[in-house]
Amino acid sequence: MFRSLRVLNRCTAHQRFPRSFAKAVAAKDASADAALLPEGELVTTDERLQYICDKARAHGTMALDTEFHLEKTYFIHLALVQVAVDREVFCIDPFEVDTRPLEDVIADGSVCKLLHAAGMDAKCFHQRSGQAPKNVFDTQIGGGMLGHGNSAYGELVEHYAGTKLSKGATMSDWLKRPLLPAQIRYAEDDVRYLEEVTMMLLRAAARAAAARAAAAGADALLSLSRWARSCRRS
Repeated sequence: MFRSLRVLNRCTAHQRFPRSFAKAVAAKDASADAALLPEGELVTTDERLQYICDKARAHGTMALDTEFHLEKTYFIHLALVQVAVDREVFCIDPFEVDTRPLEDVIADGSVCKLLHAAGMDAKCFHQRSGQAPKNVFDTQIGGGMLGHGNSAYGELVEHYAGTKLSKGATMSDWLKRPLLPAQIRYAEDDVRYLEEVTMMLLRAAARAAAARAAAAGADALLSLSRWARSCRRS
């Protein structure tokens, strides 16, 4: 686990988190209290999407997830994009808006993107725009490095945020319109807790790294004590 922590520390050292996010991670109070985030908004206009993009660039961090269709096709059909930024949650309908401004933000390395199991999301956006997502923190990888294995998002949310997520809409037809309220609530939860989980993972990594340093210091003191006793005997 300590080797994994060293890798995680190196990864996060190169991660470009905004100052506000770093301060929140370092704070002593427990979490961002994601359960208190307001109900989300279904975005169907380019004006509202531009608002989200501007807000993400100003905030410097955005939680991101997608719903898509990948049956009997080589091309991923994007059905919904979920974004949480600065305590607001949005579900963006790609059938109603031009997603290119959002794709530019996703490829913007100055904005940190928080995702869970980001592989298919990254592939989806790369297929659509030809741009690879930049500055991504994947909570599944971070959780694995802290001993959680190949954890599902819901497992990390339950562990760190104390909330059990509903799985009722997992097998929904996300291409069908209109989307049902239960689908939208499910989709919102996929990003609602991502910032909180990320903060908790980074705090856990910092605590474990401190414990490792303390253990290394204790080992050094023990070695010094044994050396001193051997000197006295000689």
